Amino acid sequence: MQEPKELNEVLNLARDSQDEERYSLVGELNRRKIKNLYHFTHIENLESIFKFGFKPKAILATESIGFIESDSERYDGITESISFSLEYPNEWLLRHKIRQFGFNFVLLQLPATLLLTHPFLAFPGNAAGGAFREHRLENPTEYIGLRGIQNMFLSPHVRNLNNLESNQPTDIQAEILILKDVAPSNISRIHIPSNISKSINFPMLFPNPEYHLDCDCAFFSPYQYKPYDQRRFHAGWRITS
Repeated sequence: MQEPKELNEVLNLARDSQDEERYSLVGELNRRKIKNLYHFTHIENLESIFKFGFKPKAILATESIGFIESDSERYDGITESISFSLEYPNEWLLRHKIRQFGFNFVLLQLPATLLLTHPFLAFPGNAAGGAFREHRLENPTEYIGLRGIQNMFLSPHVRNLNNLESNQPTDIQAEILILKDVAPSNISRIHIPSNISKSINFPMLFPNPEYHLDCDCAFFSPYQYKPYDQRRFHAGWRITS
């Protein structure tokens, strides 16, 4: 799927703004106590990630690197990116994928300081949502750098309703799309469902002992989504924040 010219211009703006945004980003990450990024993937993709690092879908296809897709449609249209969650994983989507494919996913944890060295787009909700299709083209700076991060914490009302921590995005599906390869050396922790931790060959799958493994992870338990928690992005958040 080839991205339209207008979208490519947004991606280039994010890349060009990286250096000038770095200083302000440091302050925001520290103020909100944001320390981690999360990325979930099928366990059979780990070998490839350890060998080649995290690569955008478009690059994986170009370099003929095999992988198991968990999002074959990519309705956001940004195939030159890698999706991460900020500080808290997208538990709703992770558990949805578990219902589809079983407990075959792992959750990789990386430092949020990657945002200081890797260009990115930040979405206050699911990047594939219709609310962002035109808005990201008409208002690209709302998704870039400091402003993009700040927009992940809109709606004081919803935040208070759910008693959210300062580092917890308002929408549980808010996401960061990093527009550059990420080296595997940035992985700080690997969360694995306890049910598969007993059946895998750890020395073979995790040859590097510096990876910290968490095999009893609450992230994989059923998410009790409350219909009244209102943690789904709404355009009105921009007005009331």
